[in-house]
Amino acid sequence: MPEENFLNGQIISRLNLEYLPEEARIRLLDKISEVIQQRTLLKVFERVGESKREALGRILDKGGDGELEKFMGENVPNFLEILQTEIDAVTAGLVKRLQAA
Repeated sequence: MPEENFLNGQIISRLNLEYLPEEARIRLLDKISEVIQQRTLLKVFERVGESKREALGRILDKGGDGELEKFMGENVPNFLEILQTEIDAVTAGLVKRLQAA
């Protein structure tokens, strides 16, 4: 995902992860980031047409971040909004679970 630094910064600040040992923080960030990225891609797939889904699938299969960033810029003008919504939802859910524990 092209916005990985943005994503990690949001997660760290919302969940106060800066106090965790680096190794634990990296493992947790990887897991949370993966969930957010999957949810974000699902939302993008829901919003683009069939031909765009096929193009996006090919880009994802290749694993090219540059191509993915270009695709999002050209075809999903509100991508950052979608990403932020998923960051908010996942981190809020984690905070709620932590408070209930």
